[in-house]
Amino acid sequence: MNVSSTDASATVPATVNVTGQNTNFTITTTNVTSTHTATIKVRIGPVGSTNTAQDVLTIKPLGLVSIFLTPNSLRGSNTFNIQVTLDSTLGNTPRTLTLNYGSNGSTVIANPGDNQITIPAHQSTGTKIGVLTKKVSRILSTSISVTLNGKTVSAFFVYG
Repeated sequence: MNVSSTDASATVPATVNVTGQNTNFTITTTNVTSTHTATIKVRIGPVGSTNTAQDVLTIKPLGLVSIFLTPNSLRGSNTFNIQVTLDSTLGNTPRTLTLNYGSNGSTVIANPGDNQITIPAHQSTGTKIGVLTKKVSRILSTSISVTLNGKTVSAFFVYG
């Protein structure tokens, strides 16, 4: 049977061997920054055959669900963890995102240049363990945020 897709973000095999009543094939999608719609068409028989079927596949951009800090308040020089969760599981490629430590970030975070968090392949959550804070003389708060495909999620951190 011949298979086709109307959108390059959904790749299908050109042909599939029919081995019984139920035949499966894989549709591989790519990362998109906006919603794409692909019509997947299957034709059994020679070119021009009317023995066809089709369905619509919607490919959505990867999105953020949350950012979570553990703990979300500290005293003295200490460490905390950052967890970022996506709205779906990644494919074969890990995704690295940039964290923004907010207006007091360079005062509170010992190494504000260490602002990357990686979500491993085949996962939807990434954790940055052991973010070190500085000792400060007063109570401060800062936001920690991450942005993906135009959506930002934030958490607030109190330190002192």
